[in-house]
Amino acid sequence: MKKITLIGFISFISIFTKAQTPVANAYYTNSYINKFEGNWQWLNGTDTVVIKLKKIKRTNTKPIFYDDVLVGCHQYVKNGQLMESSLNLFDSLVLNNGRKKTILGWYHQFLNDTSKIECTISDITKHTRHKLILQYVSTNPPTLLWTLSETEGILADPQQQIGLTLPSNLVLTKQ
Repeated sequence: MKKITLIGFISFISIFTKAQTPVANAYYTNSYINKFEGNWQWLNGTDTVVIKLKKIKRTNTKPIFYDDVLVGCHQYVKNGQLMESSLNLFDSLVLNNGRKKTILGWYHQFLNDTSKIECTISDITKHTRHKLILQYVSTNPPTLLWTLSETEGILADPQQQIGLTLPSNLVLTKQ
């Protein structure tokens, strides 16, 4: 029974992948992520999280095609102490500038939910990247739900540490 299930799953993935093959030199615009652009803040006493996001055109290879993604930076202050920040890099952000961006976000059409984007976020303190889901929940005022989860796997870099520096569940308001 397990073999049949596995074969069926592999067939589904194969069909899904073939149906989603990008066309060479095409540009896949993404207006769903426009609402996520801007400066966002969570404030709780002396704790704050600030993120800045902007949409850029990404170049992909094999085949070469283009799509829209979000790049951004963040800052975290805990008990009035700056824990980590990359906001000073935001104005010079482009996609392929190494570790300057701490947030990379995209919309997955298979989620069938245009209010959500999936991101990776760099934990500067622990030298790791984690999964971040941002969900646009209100327009008055513009509000995002932030759900951060630790990425599981092998720690490849000896500087990497287990755990999260940033809070895992927040409500951000557009500034």
